[in-house]
Formats: sequence, C-alpha cells, structure tokens
Amino acid sequence: LSIENWLKLTHIPGSITAIHLFSDAAALKLKGEGGAKPSAFFSSLTSAARHHCHTEAIVSNTEEGERASSAENLEVLPTWLLPCKYTLVKSGSCCLFVNQKGGIEWRLMMRSLVLRFVVLLWAVFIWRADAKAAGENQRAAMLTRYRGAGQYDITREYLEVSSGNRTSRGFLYKPFQYPTSRAFLIPKPFQEESGEEEGEAITQAASTQVWPGLVFGHGICAEAEFYEHLLSIVASWGYVVFATDEYSDCDPSAFMRGETVNTTAYAEELERNVAYLREREDVNSSLIGIAGHSMGGGASVNAAAALGNVVRAVIPIAPWNGIEPRPSSMVSRVSAPLLIMCARNDSLVPCTGPVTTEIDFAGIRIPFASIMPEEDVDWGGGVFAIYENVNPQTPAILAVVRDANHLTIADSDGSRMSRAERYFSRFLRFPQIELPAGTIVPTIEYLVAFLEWTMREDAVAFDLLWGQQGIMEDYRFMQPVQRSSA
Repeated sequence: LSIENWLKLTHIPGSITAIHLFSDAAALKLKGEGGAKPSAFFSSLTSAARHHCHTEAIVSNTEEGERASSAENLEVLPTWLLPCKYTLVKSGSCCLFVNQKGGIEWRLMMRSLVLRFVVLLWAVFIWRADAKAAGENQRAAMLTRYRGAGQYDITREYLEVSSGNRTSRGFLYKPFQYPTSRAFLIPKPFQEESGEEEGEAITQAASTQVWPGLVFGHGICAEAEFYEHLLSIVASWGYVVFATDEYSDCDPSAFMRGETVNTTAYAEELERNVAYLREREDVNSSLIGIAGHSMGGGASVNAAAALGNVVRAVIPIAPWNGIEPRPSSMVSRVSAPLLIMCARNDSLVPCTGPVTTEIDFAGIRIPFASIMPEEDVDWGGGVFAIYENVNPQTPAILAVVRDANHLTIADSDGSRMSRAERYFSRFLRFPQIELPAGTIVPTIEYLVAFLEWTMREDAVAFDLLWGQQGIMEDYRFMQPVQRSSA
C-alpha cells in the first residue's frame, strides 16, 4: 500500500495537522491544509528528508514542481525524541510512522501521550522550582522585629578589670538612657528655704537603670573590636556587654610548629568576666548570658558548664570543638538554654565533616588539615557533636546559616567583618560567599531574640524560636532547624 493510495482510501489529507521529520539536530514541521493534494503534500516531505536527513526519498513518485510549490510551509524545530529514519504523520487520535523504505507502521498515540506527559511533568517541575525559589527569596528577606539596632543609644569604653591576681582587659558596651525626669511643685512651707517661688517646677532624675548582661568571647587570634557591629547592636537592645580582649594576640606561624592557645585559660577568662558583670550596679546579677565566636564559642560552652545556674543563656556561634576540654564533652553540664549557630560554608570550623581551609604560608597553599592530627580533622565531630551531647532536659536549638563562612556568620551583611577578613586573609583562605539581594545574615537578630526570650520572657521571641513558623520557615537557615526540649 503506497502512501498516496492510503491517503486516497482514508480521505484524510485535509485533516492531517502536521508532519514532523525528526533528526538528531532538527525537525521540520509541515502544516497541511484542507484539500491539499497528497502528491504535493509528500513532495515537500521528500525534499525535507533529502536535505536534513541525507536519506533516499521517502516517496519516489513525486514531481519537482509540486515539491517546490510547498517548500515554503516548512519550519525548523528542535528535537531529540525520534531517530531520523522515521517520519511522524499525526492524524486524529493516531500516529502514522513512515519509514525510509516507504512502509507504513501504525502506532497508537502512546509516544505522543508519553511526550505530552513528560512535557507536562517538566513544566510542573519548573513551576514548582520557580515557586520554591520565589518562596525562599521571600523568606530569605524575612523580617523579624529583632533585626537591626534596638531603641537605645550606647556608650563604649575600654576597661581593665582586676580579679585576684589577674587583670582582664576588654570593651564595655552599655545602653545609654537619657534621664527620665519627673516634675513636681514646691510646697508653700518650703518656699523661703528653697528660694523658689510657689508653683515653680523642678526636676529630679530617675533612678539608675539596671540591665541584663552578656559576656562575649572572640575567636582565636581575633581582636574584640572585630565584633563591634554585633556587640553594638546587642547593647542597643538594652544589655550591658563585656567583650574581653585577652588572648587576642597570637602568632599564626605557631600553628605550623604545633603550638596552640591555652583554651582552658580562655574559658576561665570568660568566667571572670561573668563575675565582673554580676558585681556591677547597673547589671541584674541574675540575668547574665554568655556568647562567643569560634574559640570564644567553644569557651562559652565550657564556661557555662563551670558556672552552672549563674548563666541564663548560652549562644555559641560557630563554636570550635577543638578547644580543651572539648565542648562536646562539657555541654551536658550546661543547664541554661542554648542557641548554637554554625555556617554551611564554614571551612575552618565546619558544622560537621573535615576542615577544608587552606593555609597560605609564604605564598604556598597547604591544607590546614595537613598540620592537624589525623584523628582530629573534623574537630571531634564538630558543631553537631556539641548539639548532640546537650542534656536532654536543656532547651537547645541548632541552626545552620545558609549563606555565611566562618567569619561572616558573625555579621549582618557580610561587610562588617571585613577588617577580620583582611587580617586572616594573610594566612588563611575562606570561601567567599555572595548574599542574595536583600538577604541579611540572621545570626545577630536571632541572638537578640534568644536573649529577649531568656532574659525578658518575650512571648514574640518565644514564638519565633519555638513556634511552628518563625525560625522553622526562615530559609536563611538550612531547614529543618533542629530543636530539643522547648
């Protein structure tokens, strides 16, 4: 049965909607029109086959003139679905495949249906991906009431504080409340003594405000001033913050010689800082928190374990589980609620897994892990190990920041830690992270929210941290955020 005879017998040349010639690179689409002659219709198909597939003519009984007259109806379309040896003729609910030898094969619409189903699935997948991306971008720009500076101006001063035979040097950030005055009238019996006329108003300053306190520990080889942005924001929310500057001087090349900082002594330094805040008249001695970054984060856990109920909140940021003793071995003694935050792109103190930071030593880069004991390349399980060993009765949150490295996790927009990045880039290489437009690193605002909940029993902060939404829908963190013992 020839193609022409088949078309004549079935009387469907006008209902044929399209002919697709598939090859690896392109497909030709020929739109049929009602009443088109079969010979003219297929002459174009033959021309297309010869030109694009380099095959013998599919239909041999065609005329050159008819072929030329319908060539204008051809369009080039991309395809990858069928081999070149088949031509697809679609008619009604069936597909006709004409092979290169002119034979006819009938197939039900299975291939067409599968194709349409695949295209539909792909469209749904793209739509869902776009919707998810839009949702993540919206949540990435999530606003909480704890973002940015609080309501108070602040003061900063450099202090030297003596404790026994030790002196602690550091910066004190304190909220400054303008004197709240109250006016009253001078009673008549006191007019002559005071020299004031009756009815004249005088003012009396309100009593000194008492604030919650926070001790902050810096990272290894880092200066306390590197964290001024974080410390200033926390103080502006009504907290007296003391940030030690002890143990900030170190020789990076000492690590190459296997020398380390006395991290046990550093944790004891933070304990002395807590004692200092408790003695201040402007600090509520029962509302003291302790936080830190890197070495300071690990030391904050160990100091809180030693201090017991004295501490009301513990917020380790990218805590280094390499200090001695390991925080993962001490954290079970901490009774205060913990908010542990680490960065997905932290190469020096990873949330979990091996250290991948490189050391730049005299222009030669070597893996940081190469100078570490083989059994310690993941810092004893890393940050996750600290969280996994928290006392089951202690409220704890582990939040992994999506777009931050070891330094920018203690920042808001990635620029405030630039001084620290310049300092450490002399001998360490950290991955560079570009924040999506409008995104703010969530660390500081959640630190503030955690303090507001633990120190002031703020119900909004509680819902943000422990509710079904809040932190659990904030895609600036890797989801799901882990929580225990709310």
